[in-house]
Amino acid sequence: MPLTLTQNTALKAFIEGDPSLSLFPATSNGAFLLAAELQNDSTAVVWRTSVLESEYTSDESGEGTNWDWSEYISRSVGEKAGYARMFSTGSINPSKESIRQGFADVFSGGAAGSIAQ
Repeated sequence: MPLTLTQNTALKAFIEGDPSLSLFPATSNGAFLLAAELQNDSTAVVWRTSVLESEYTSDESGEGTNWDWSEYISRSVGEKAGYARMFSTGSINPSKESIRQGFADVFSGGAAGSIAQ
């Protein structure tokens, strides 16, 4: 899947801001080596800006995981309400730190709202 203009801009800024990545030559061989390096570099993250709830609850993730309804059901009423509120517009923007923190807050603890601090 091709990157969006926003993702391309973010990736370019990431590469230019990294002292070792910015040294790769601007050639086809350099691009190939850079791509290989980025695949091995866990710090290179490009967030999507729109994800539907069904993509979380219906599709298998890239890591081979699936939505666990029993885990969701075991959340507290407040946690489930927070999750529902995040998707109240139909999709979320996981590039926003507040959305990623919302997921961490909802799913960080044990069952029925026992949130680990």
